Amino acid sequence: MYSRFCYYYKLWQRTSNPVMHFEHKAGDKMFVDFTGTKLYLQNKSTGELKALEVFVSILGASQLTYVEAVEIQKKEDFISATENALHYYKGYLPVLSQTI
Repeated sequence: MYSRFCYYYKLWQRTSNPVMHFEHKAGDKMFVDFTGTKLYLQNKSTGELKALEVFVSILGASQLTYVEAVEIQKKEDFISATENALHYYKGYLPVLSQTI
């Protein structure tokens, strides 16, 4: 039964402290995603609420974080927010050559 599972799980939790540890090389990885929670801006004169998506970027080694609100999760918004994060980190975007 579920209650029995919870009982034994709580016993196990008291004796162990599971953590996941990652080693990151400085400048090696940048993690990006949109949060699930939206921000809302309210127009003071009309009271209208406008929902905004929240883009978050974090560097693996330093945990330096960049956050930006965008209108929607379109490809263009994602690319723009990623470029802004790279500028914030003083990073660069490599030019990708296309072969025809």
